[in-house]
Amino acid sequence: QIRIVYSLHCCPPVHIFSIIMDNGENGGPAIVYVVAGCIAGAIEAIATWPTEYIKTKLQLQKQSQDDKLIINRTELAVSTSYEYEAKSPTSFVVMAVQSVDDMLDDPPPLLLPYTDMISGMIYTVKTLGFFALYYGLTPTLLGSIPKAGLRFGLFSWFSNILRDDDDGILSIEMCFVAGCAAGVVEALLVVAPVETIKTKCIQLDMPFWEGLKEILQLEGIGGVYTGWLATVVKQSSNHGLRFVWYSEYKRMVTHDGQYALTPTMALFGGMTAGTFAALANQPADVIKTRMQGVRAEYTSTWDCIRKTFASEGVAGFYTGIVPRLSRVIPGQGILFLSYEMIVAALLFYFT
Repeated sequence: QIRIVYSLHCCPPVHIFSIIMDNGENGGPAIVYVVAGCIAGAIEAIATWPTEYIKTKLQLQKQSQDDKLIINRTELAVSTSYEYEAKSPTSFVVMAVQSVDDMLDDPPPLLLPYTDMISGMIYTVKTLGFFALYYGLTPTLLGSIPKAGLRFGLFSWFSNILRDDDDGILSIEMCFVAGCAAGVVEALLVVAPVETIKTKCIQLDMPFWEGLKEILQLEGIGGVYTGWLATVVKQSSNHGLRFVWYSEYKRMVTHDGQYALTPTMALFGGMTAGTFAALANQPADVIKTRMQGVRAEYTSTWDCIRKTFASEGVAGFYTGIVPRLSRVIPGQGILFLSYEMIVAALLFYFT
């Protein structure tokens, strides 16, 4: 306690933050870590959502060498010659189709008019407006608050259970298990329904409530939990890998706690942890996204894996990796930095 008061008068802000973090690292009420995770999750989601939107769009597209067609529920207009014109410069002709509804009942393969994040954002803003970049944010934001709280709170809880009884050290293996266990619970309680609604809202280019009504009308309540197994696999592996990397990084840069963790260290640690986890489990993320699409054509997770490999090869499992990294790298840096700072502030004021 004396050390903290002394630091407030004599140390620069970075060291104040670090000293508080050192004193509160393994102490304080559990609610502190849950609340910190909730707030940090909301900050991260809002800051990085446009890149998540484009990433999801790229993963949902159906690539075909023969069909260069673009179809979007919000962009079709019918002419007397059965020509369907998109708002983009591309148009196509469909013979013997009586209505837009007939076209949507059996749509052709999708091919987006962009292939990267920047051109995707420009196209979206031009055709659907700026706020279209935030389609699907509402369910994710509502889910991010309890999701991140559960993630950090459960990881802390599982870590304490899995620590070695003799020296209290959490091994790399047990750290991975703790992260995976937190990811499984998070996926089943929050992520599966939230991610499904988010994905389908983005695919339909609809705001939250309109998209939810459309999902329930087309697929019923079961449509909200489409692809739950793929979601569990993705979340558990993602958090296991991410927490292992961050925990080991933190241990090394602080020399097993001998030195303070600075905000810059926390930011860089989160960015590298996010990069490592994203590269390692991108295939699971692609399968999860495609399973959760509107009118998904897969009978099971394995069927989705098989068809993706057959049509696109190994590269198909890394569709959208660049937009995902564009979101994950700054996003996880913001998340872990925010989490560490909020925990520090809460422990200082309430303990």
